[in-house]
Amino acid sequence: MLKVQLKNQKPPVWHRLVVHASTHFSELQSKILRAFNFCNDHLSSFFLGTNVGCPEICTSQYPGELEPDYEIGQILGTNIGAKLTFLFDFGDDWEFLITLEKILDDPKDVPARTIMHKGGPVEQYPDYDEDDDEWDDEDDDGFWDDEDDDEDDEEDLYQSPDKYYLLKVQLKRWKPPVWHRLVVHASTHFSALQFKILNAFEFENDHLSSFFRGTDVDDPEICTCEYPGALEPDYEIGQILGTDIGAKLTFLFDFGDNWEFVITLEKLLDDPKDLSARTIMHKGGHVEQYPDYDEDDDWDDEDDE
Repeated sequence: MLKVQLKNQKPPVWHRLVVHASTHFSELQSKILRAFNFCNDHLSSFFLGTNVGCPEICTSQYPGELEPDYEIGQILGTNIGAKLTFLFDFGDDWEFLITLEKILDDPKDVPARTIMHKGGPVEQYPDYDEDDDEWDDEDDDGFWDDEDDDEDDEEDLYQSPDKYYLLKVQLKRWKPPVWHRLVVHASTHFSALQFKILNAFEFENDHLSSFFRGTDVDDPEICTCEYPGALEPDYEIGQILGTDIGAKLTFLFDFGDNWEFVITLEKLLDDPKDLSARTIMHKGGHVEQYPDYDEDDDWDDEDDE
C-alpha cells in the first residue's frame, strides 16, 4: 500500500494506492495521475528518495513511456517506509512523495476503515488569461487571410451556457450495463471530457478517438484526433449540447477495439452541489481495457529466426 502525497500543497492532498510489487513504473505513473485527475501529457521522472536531487530511477523521452521501466518491487523491495519522488511535467514541476506504508498478501487485507484519500481536487491547469495565447494583430501579416476560420462549421454552434452538465456515459453493447455519471461544466473541452470518461472507466488514454452527434458512429462527426488525446476541433461541449436536455453524443475510442460510449445530457445544474446526494453515480463492474490474452500468440516459433 502506497501513500502518494502532492508536495507543497496546503491543506495536504494525498491518495493511497494498492498495487502489486510487479507493477511497472509507467503503470504506477498512470495510476497516480488518474487518482489526481491529471492528464498523462508531460514528461516525468522517478527518484529514489524524498526529492529530485536523489538518484534518478527512470525518466521519459515522451509522455507515459519511462526508461528503464522497472517493476516497483525491484526498487522498493520489502522496505516499509521507503520513499520515492515522482516528478511530473518539467515545466510546472509537480512533485509527489511516495511512501511504502504496508505490504499485503491480498488487497482485501486493507482495513475497511482505511482513509484512501484526503484533500483536493487539484487543478492541473489553473485558470489563466487566455489573452496570453492570442495572436498579436501586428504579427498577423495576412498569412491566414485565405482561411475561412471554419465559419460555416461554427454557424451551428451554441454559446456555452454558464451551467454544469450531469452526463450519463454508458458503454455500448455491454451486459450487464456499465455506466458512469459525470458532472462537468459546459465550458469543458472535448479533450478534457475524453480524459474524464477514460478516467472513470479506468482506461488508458493511449489510442485515437472521435466524438459524434447522436447515438452512432455514422452520425455527424464533431471532432477527431491524429494522435492520442489531441482532438480537433476541440470545441467546448456546451457549444454542441447547449441546454438540450436529452441530447446524445457518441464517443468512439480505439479505432481497433472500437469502444463506443453513448453520452446523454440528463440535467443542467447551477452548482455541482445541487446534485442530489442520492444520485447513483455509476453502475456495473470494472471493464478490462485489455482482457487477458495468451502471450504465446505474439510469437510463432517458426517465425523466430
